[in-house]
Amino acid sequence: MDHDGDPELGPAPPPSGEPAYRGLPAYFLDSFTPVLAQFLNTAAATGQTRADTSPDDLMRALSGIAAPDDHAYANRVITLLVDGLRNGPTASQ
Repeated sequence: MDHDGDPELGPAPPPSGEPAYRGLPAYFLDSFTPVLAQFLNTAAATGQTRADTSPDDLMRALSGIAAPDDHAYANRVITLLVDGLRNGPTASQ
């Protein structure tokens, strides 16, 4: 599968030119998304997280902070993300 940084597939393979890396983003999504769906469903069923979050929503959010150079920024964004998963939608939504 060719991949050029499509947001649906996640980040593009490293520009190393190594063919072995070309399928890595799709493989990761195919492998991780079902596990993430199970995690989110279980957490929502027990009231630990909001029920309106899809694995795709969370994967897109995580892909934006996956490899930052600023670890303090990544920690802040992850904290905001986890707090949002726990607290649910606000009254204005």
